[in-house]
Amino acid sequence: MTEQILTAASGAVAGDEFGRSVAVLGDIAIVGEQLDDADGLTDKGSAWVFARSGTTWLSQQRLNSSDGLGNDRFGSSVALSGFTAFIGATWDDRLNGGSTETDQGSAYFFITQSAPQVVTAVSRKVHGASGTFDINLPLTGAAGVECRTGGTGRNFQVVVTFATPVTVGGLSIMSRDGLATGTRTVSGAVVTVNLAAVANAQTLGITLLNVSNGTTTADVLIPMGVLLGDTNGSASVTASDIGQVKSLSGQPVTGANFRADVNVSGGAISASDIGLVKSTAGTQLP
Repeated sequence: MTEQILTAASGAVAGDEFGRSVAVLGDIAIVGEQLDDADGLTDKGSAWVFARSGTTWLSQQRLNSSDGLGNDRFGSSVALSGFTAFIGATWDDRLNGGSTETDQGSAYFFITQSAPQVVTAVSRKVHGASGTFDINLPLTGAAGVECRTGGTGRNFQVVVTFATPVTVGGLSIMSRDGLATGTRTVSGAVVTVNLAAVANAQTLGITLLNVSNGTTTADVLIPMGVLLGDTNGSASVTASDIGQVKSLSGQPVTGANFRADVNVSGGAISASDIGLVKSTAGTQLP
């Protein structure tokens, strides 16, 4: 057995706690540095990606949180799954229902291998005669939140558009209760995932497995928050959401206000939408 010491590529100083957390999968390693003063912010934290070349581990990239602040301790925990890295920030302060929850904590994910380029990923629903409207699902940063009903079957549809035609080797759905299911269809550069039995108040992990454009192959993870009534996308249902729907009551459903049409009936935003949002007040994403 041969020893090799891994260190941060640059900038590490006493007290940064490089090595506080480590995850290895195949030829990729992630190392946390939770007390790194990243971006000049005390103890914001960082994580480092290493790749093995032969018997040597080489530093590849430094990861930071795009919205992080001092004392978040990004890198306090790390994990690898497929081509995705998960980084914990255990002291991250998060906004919840209009107030800041000190040290609530959060986790971030990053794609560790080049995947075919995703142009858009959306949650799509038909609002009756008013038309089809999409909620954006970013692949990085905070997850997009689907606030509309899934009906009795708790059904949702996610549409992922790639830059070029692709093939997809499989589909994995990670849900809070393990009951959500999904099927996929591929048409050129567009992959459609039909979901069923999706419980409310959770963030799904929808992974397209072995996506290939003929040049690169990788898994593609699409996170999707599901929170009925969260019309403003704040990850919690509060009086603000109720007030927003009330203020739009009677207005025709359009591309500007469709999130308030939570019952996806189309036509106009109604008392039914208001009642549905009221019924979910106080719920939030974990």
